Amino acid sequence: MPDSLFTKLTSYSQNPQKRSIENFLTEVLAYLINTDRVFRRTFIRLIVPDRRMQRGYVNASALTQQTIGRGIVDLVLTGRRGRILVEVKIGAKETQTKI
Repeated sequence: MPDSLFTKLTSYSQNPQKRSIENFLTEVLAYLINTDRVFRRTFIRLIVPDRRMQRGYVNASALTQQTIGRGIVDLVLTGRRGRILVEVKIGAKETQTKI
C-alpha cells in the first residue's frame, strides 16, 4: 500500500528548530500533482510555457526527495518527454547567493 499524504508528512522532523515547511509544501504539491488532474495541468502550464512541451506532461507523476547524482531534488515530475526538477524554497535567504 502506498504511503498516504499524512504518513509522508509525519515522517519529517517535528523539531521546532528545524523548518520543515519546505518539506511539507513539497509533499502537498506531489500529492496534488499525483491525484488532481486539474491541479497537475495548471501546475505544468505555469512551469512549462511551451504548449507543445506541456502535452508530454499531461499524465506526469511526482516524486519527492529524489537523489540525482550527488544531490537531492525536492520534487521530480516524470512525463513522456522527460523529467522536470523542482527545488522548493521558502524563505531560504542563506541560499540566494548560491542559486
